[in-house]
Amino acid sequence: MAFVSSEWAIDYVNKTVTNDDSAVGAKLPAARGDNDYVGPILEWFQWIAASAAAASPMAYDYPIESQTPTVFKWLFGWTFGHANDYKYLNGGSIVDPNGSGSARDDSLWSNVYSIGSLEVGSQIFMIQNDAEITPWWLTGHVDLLVLVKNTGSWIQSVNPLGVPTNGAIWLMVREFGDFYDHNFSDLSGGGINPVGLNTAQDNGNQTGELYLTPAATTNFTAGSFVKGGTSNAVGKLRTIASGKLYLTAVRGGPYQTSETLVEYADRECQTALDGSTTNHASTAYTNVVAGYSDIKTVFVQRKFTGGTTSVAAFETGEVLNQATSNWVGKFVAEVANVIYVQHTSGTADATHELTGASSGGKYTPSATAAETEVDLALYPGATAYPYNAVMSLNGKTTVQGYEWGKYITRYGSKSATYSINGDDGQEYRAAIEGTYTDRKVAPLGTLAGTTFYSERGIFITDAAAVLFVLIDADGQTRNPPNYQRAIASHASLSGCNVFVAEISGGQVVKNQYTYDDTNSDSTHLAINEAINLDKTPLSGIICVGDTQYVYTSFDTVTKKFVVTTDPTGETDNADLYIPFLYVTADAASEQSAQIVVGANVTVRTAVRKYGYKYYTNDTTFGAAYNGLAFSPILVVDPQQS
Repeated sequence: MAFVSSEWAIDYVNKTVTNDDSAVGAKLPAARGDNDYVGPILEWFQWIAASAAAASPMAYDYPIESQTPTVFKWLFGWTFGHANDYKYLNGGSIVDPNGSGSARDDSLWSNVYSIGSLEVGSQIFMIQNDAEITPWWLTGHVDLLVLVKNTGSWIQSVNPLGVPTNGAIWLMVREFGDFYDHNFSDLSGGGINPVGLNTAQDNGNQTGELYLTPAATTNFTAGSFVKGGTSNAVGKLRTIASGKLYLTAVRGGPYQTSETLVEYADRECQTALDGSTTNHASTAYTNVVAGYSDIKTVFVQRKFTGGTTSVAAFETGEVLNQATSNWVGKFVAEVANVIYVQHTSGTADATHELTGASSGGKYTPSATAAETEVDLALYPGATAYPYNAVMSLNGKTTVQGYEWGKYITRYGSKSATYSINGDDGQEYRAAIEGTYTDRKVAPLGTLAGTTFYSERGIFITDAAAVLFVLIDADGQTRNPPNYQRAIASHASLSGCNVFVAEISGGQVVKNQYTYDDTNSDSTHLAINEAINLDKTPLSGIICVGDTQYVYTSFDTVTKKFVVTTDPTGETDNADLYIPFLYVTADAASEQSAQIVVGANVTVRTAVRKYGYKYYTNDTTFGAAYNGLAFSPILVVDPQQS
């Protein structure tokens, strides 16, 4: 890059130095895809000084002086001709001292440049005063000027300790598929300011945001960029597998059917590479990680007290609407009749009814207050510890949860789509910024193999397997119990009745517990005995004889199950049992809720559907981190046709 004087003009009458590209629509380098006109501030200063030293300008005020080789100051009311002119300079800073004495009303443009090792095509972005500075720079490392003081007013940013700091900014790089990085820089002193940023390929995060199914993948290479000729969509190519191009969305789009796909070396799509093909004629693109939206991450920001949930249990992450106040939030958790929520919009009041948008659950409080923590236990009866947020994986794996956490904090994740704890996802650093240590490479938690190590204050629930480690809000590590599931899978499973239950002496154990009618009510089924966690899914079916009750949770202290239908009227002290899995399948795979396993349990698996021979098999539900996964043998019975 070199300074190009022909792009600039000096106006001695109006005391301005102006870049002519700004004068015709502010076409900055990122828009032009061209850095040729961004040059060193020292060369720019020398050009101005040479012009001012000539004979003809002698009657006019001198424009600018050097204080060091990288620090310069406008003189006598001189300044830029356009607001964007500073964006064409790098390598130093400029002070604009308009005014004088104690009333000085000055401005400051400081230099910042990044150092370190970045993955190809990485876009550095900057946050100033809790908002993104619209990029005018290209991908890769930056060397540019930033306006940090504007006509006497410092532009502030909150530092890593949570303190507003004059003239400071955050530099961040978060390319989905790579490890992230960010750092803070105080630019109030002017001059040049180096900031370290380092990224590397993240092997735990290589699935891709979406994929294309092109006519051919020959000559395409991971790390390049793929542009749609009609849509102008651009994506970064993460991996190629089974005839698919797995991409991270960069800009534009969505991709369209039958359009030409061309491979480029750079994010700006200036240097074409060898890859060229046509997108599939029937499917433009398919979500991968972008399709994991059933994973919900919600933060505690308020609580409601004094009420009781009715109709149905609230669901993690579902929208809650409050009557009359029109307040809107999201459900986080309920503990001891206290509702913990995340704020979305409006102003909550203390008394009006809350309704779950998806569950239909209702709750009428008598009080409300701000809150940042909820005490949660890893399983019923375990000690509860404080957490700031809940991430429900909705039955997905911890690897998928990790990828989703990276996705919603990637560059481009903003509040219109993914707001995290009240901020743009791309800016999120910690559950309590300024107090908790940032996990720079992956803000919601890191991955080791298939084990997800969540960020401090994040509680994980409903994972497919127990492959996670938590850190509570107090900073203490909390290891989960041995969670397992019973899982049945078969291509023809849909429509089958699936049953897994404990057996003894060759018979299903139907007298695990006895019913307590005295302590039961319309929403609770009570039992007389202590609940055996080794044999009890966290939610599922209770069988009182042949009558089934769906339960959503239970309390080991009160020995009560929260049920969806009224159990009262059942015979007091009647035998009952809880199958590991009891469901009419509506998919090729069905699984139980999580079960806290301490010892092996002998179980019977049975699968039945009219038109097929019956299937049954006695086996073991294992404690050694393997639960029970089985595929029934389903044989068509010609006599049942």
